[in-house]
Amino acid sequence: MVTAKKSDTFFVGEVLVVFGAIVSFIFGVLYLLNVSVSVSFLPFLNVWRVLGAIANLLLGVLQILLSLITLTTFGIVKIPLLRVRRNVLAFLLLGGAIYIFGCTLGGTFVLIGAVLMLF
Repeated sequence: MVTAKKSDTFFVGEVLVVFGAIVSFIFGVLYLLNVSVSVSFLPFLNVWRVLGAIANLLLGVLQILLSLITLTTFGIVKIPLLRVRRNVLAFLLLGGAIYIFGCTLGGTFVLIGAVLMLF
């Protein structure tokens, strides 16, 4: 039985999607680590610092979740609850969401990789 050979651009696209998901996971962890620094002393509570810490917390969780969805869809991480059907449109949507929610570098890699997977 003859199987279709993947093109080189498809392979490069797959590598970029995985690399972008890993970069966005790292950015999400870094956003989460920034939360403990923002709320240090309660007697000198600054409302804007607390809101910034909450925003960092939410962005970090969203970036980690989106990168895990991307890695699960690709088949690297085995989480059945987060698995999406593997196609280029799913990677384009996930890359756009990663880009919008603060990880511009990882989202750009995922988007470029998804576009390269079209060819």
